[in-house]
Amino acid sequence: MNSKPFFCPFQPGTFKGDIRIRKLWLGHNPIRSLSGFAFPHIPHLRILDLSHCLLNKLSRPTFMLLELLEVLHLNDNRFRRLDKRVFVPLRQLKSLTMEDNPWMCDCRLLDFWRWLMAHNLFSLPTACAAPDKLAGVTWDRLTDASLACPPAVATPEPMVTVSSGDDATLSCMVTAHPGTKLSWVRSGVAIANNTQSNDGGRPHTYTIRTGPVASVRRYHTSNKSKYVKN
Repeated sequence: MNSKPFFCPFQPGTFKGDIRIRKLWLGHNPIRSLSGFAFPHIPHLRILDLSHCLLNKLSRPTFMLLELLEVLHLNDNRFRRLDKRVFVPLRQLKSLTMEDNPWMCDCRLLDFWRWLMAHNLFSLPTACAAPDKLAGVTWDRLTDASLACPPAVATPEPMVTVSSGDDATLSCMVTAHPGTKLSWVRSGVAIANNTQSNDGGRPHTYTIRTGPVASVRRYHTSNKSKYVKN
């Protein structure tokens, strides 16, 4: 049994009772979002076509009761990113078409991309639309590193002035996904834990701490100085 196209918005109870539907074609309809809609249990449904719509958002309950769905067409919509949890209930899914969407390929797409590739659901020509450096790159050529977002760094006190004999501590907060490596640099030289320097004729030792807030501490300053994190 094939259904005729339905136009949005779907009302509660739409498709309820159509338990013998095997193929449901909803493509080429002005559907902008299914974030507030969940398909009812349709035990025989195997193919669902939502292509060539205006979709930009799905919610976790949307496909939750379609456990036996095998083919899902989401190509030619307006998706920029999706949550992998939307698709986890689809345990029998064998084909997922995603091409011709304006995919934003950055760290917010990473989890979904990993899930898609791990379940062998990628199909050409699904490709990135943005950022510029990845525009046109197909998903099979992406890596975790290519999907990384620039880390956000906050330094509450980017410059600390201390007097001779005082300790100087600089802190910063770094947010990165996926994780990143943090380095401290002074005058072009990387500082490691317990690094020693000899400014002004007296040795100095740097202690680096990591955690919710990273910090570097300089002991035994020889004179009044300014220390800026590069």
